[in-house]
Amino acid sequence: MPLIESNDIIPEAFVRTGCSKIDILPGQVLFYEKFQPIGYYYLLSGKVKVMKELSEGREKMMGILTGGQFLGIKDYLSGLAYKFTAIALDSTQVIFISHAKHSTLIKEDFFSTLLSQADVWRK
Repeated sequence: MPLIESNDIIPEAFVRTGCSKIDILPGQVLFYEKFQPIGYYYLLSGKVKVMKELSEGREKMMGILTGGQFLGIKDYLSGLAYKFTAIALDSTQVIFISHAKHSTLIKEDFFSTLLSQADVWRK
């Protein structure tokens, strides 16, 4: 479920700060579990499967993310390695927010504006 109903403010802010828009092909890995984050993603469109690798090559599906959702932001903010692997299920478009771009967004008070528009009371 997207963080806010109308997500127009998010891509506009990312474009303004020069974040990279990336087209991801089906089956392409965005990042691997246990790798150190150098940024995070905002999904514009498509579907991304998040999964954990178990013993003997098995995997556990943790969920599917769609347009309007952030990907990898919790691990990035915690400073710890990714806790899951993210793989595109179909043609997907994302915006990658690097550390430098994240710092710019913080300086512009972007996240306070975003949270003020969030539907935090949705049940």
